[in-house]
Amino acid sequence: MNAKLSRSFIDKNQTYITPQKNHNYREFDEVTVHGTLCAGVIAAEKGNDICLAGVAYNATLVALKVFSIEERYLEQGRWQGKHFNYDKVHLALEHERDEIDMFSCSFNVEEPFIRNELLTRSVLKEGVEKGRHGKGSIYVFSAGNSGDETWIHDRNLETFANSIFTLVFNSMGINGSRPTYIRKGACILAATVGDHKLLTGDPLTTTSYNDGCKAFSGTARAAEFIALMLEANRNLTWRDAAYIIAYTSSLDAAKHVTKRTNGAGLKFNAYFGFGLLNETAMVLKAKEWEMVPPLQNRTFSATMMISIRTVSC
Repeated sequence: MNAKLSRSFIDKNQTYITPQKNHNYREFDEVTVHGTLCAGVIAAEKGNDICLAGVAYNATLVALKVFSIEERYLEQGRWQGKHFNYDKVHLALEHERDEIDMFSCSFNVEEPFIRNELLTRSVLKEGVEKGRHGKGSIYVFSAGNSGDETWIHDRNLETFANSIFTLVFNSMGINGSRPTYIRKGACILAATVGDHKLLTGDPLTTTSYNDGCKAFSGTARAAEFIALMLEANRNLTWRDAAYIIAYTSSLDAAKHVTKRTNGAGLKFNAYFGFGLLNETAMVLKAKEWEMVPPLQNRTFSATMMISIRTVSC
């Protein structure tokens, strides 16, 4: 991990990136360890005899701490639950963007609007235009895993996911099933294997706290595959990454889902996007990829003549 680039945006000590612990509620361990698990599946160290190595074990991790656990109580004094404050996320998304290639964001957003939304959208746009010395920061987001537990059942309603500048991923269940916790949306690019297992049902473990091992798999795996693409071709832009994923993903493994064909002849689904990621195909395609042109903005204007016939009374 690169400690110099790592930063806490919520602690007075900006170098304090240790996950928050709440000793009164052990169930919070699942929340505080989530970032460690995501980092482990991406780039856990190879050859240290601790769990499994990350797929992109040559990658360097940077920890950006933007959330803290807040205890909230009802009027009767009962514990209400965890609460995430998104006010600091935009600061992390623009942090050292020439040095950081990709931002992996595996967290839920349970509200359709957030404070600093316009600022966040501006940061994302500037990141893909100027980040990585002009090649564009790659923003990887989870489509969320609350299913129908919240009133945002469609990812198109959510600030980060519905941005054209983010790459959004869902999870596919065992044997190509659709997990009950995932959400649909036109913004979903593709899917990784979820349910803490491989597609075959075999468990996948990674590094937890105190050198422990824990079953874990999810949308953070998209970041590890993109890291392998960048290792194969450092010149890929953020748009190249999206194109390669679209052309190499497949819905063949998905079961009992509606598959439609878009204007480019690619099959897609509202939950799985263009399908399950294929890391081998992604890397091979990256090696021979010809860069796509930058995103173009086009403004069209038209004049409409309206004829109104009046009838006098």
